[in-house]
Amino acid sequence: MQFPETLDETYERTLQGVNSANSELVHRLFQCVAVAFRPLRVEGLAEFLALNFNTGQIPTLREGCRLEDPIDAVLSTCSTLLFGVSVDDSTVIQFSHFSVKEFLISSRFADKSDHFPPLPPFYDTCPYPRHASMSGDFTAPG
Repeated sequence: MQFPETLDETYERTLQGVNSANSELVHRLFQCVAVAFRPLRVEGLAEFLALNFNTGQIPTLREGCRLEDPIDAVLSTCSTLLFGVSVDDSTVIQFSHFSVKEFLISSRFADKSDHFPPLPPFYDTCPYPRHASMSGDFTAPG
């Protein structure tokens, strides 16, 4: 096995290893973490992941999609690029390094990625205001 020569190659290899059944979930996680202004508590992020955004203007909860162990569920999808930090009796999810976010929103990733769509379009299509805390106490626009 040959080691990647660059950080980009390392991240690409990591993304290629994501189970295709989890790729939509991982993409949504990356979208949330990439645009967050505040720390994202794992409980709120898990609730966000249970929403179905393909039902019209207002997302609906996908029945049976609430995660029993949000920390394990969130981190097991792509544990090398995301990690949890304990803050005030809660776990906050963030990228393992600032370069992960830089890579995911870069044009070089967008140009190469067949496995994941690039993240920048989310900035314009985020269903919640970018200043929402994503900690479980946000409401849908209406």
